[in-house]
Amino acid sequence: MNGTRRAFYFALGWVMVALGFIGALLPVMPTTIFLIIAAWCFGRSSPRFEKWLLEHPVFGPTLVQWQRHGAIPLR
Repeated sequence: MNGTRRAFYFALGWVMVALGFIGALLPVMPTTIFLIIAAWCFGRSSPRFEKWLLEHPVFGPTLVQWQRHGAIPLR
């Protein structure tokens, strides 16, 4: 993958992380979908940040469930 595409995915990943954290604070905005997209973007651009997101103590377990089973818990 070329550097421009990696940079795009990296920047988009951080935008999705920001939206996900905003969604965690605001009850009307979703959180999980933005973090799933962020993990996907980081998987294409930065394995280090993908690992950071998947190991996050609050959001990581849900993202790992999504990767393994294609579903998230109801809670």
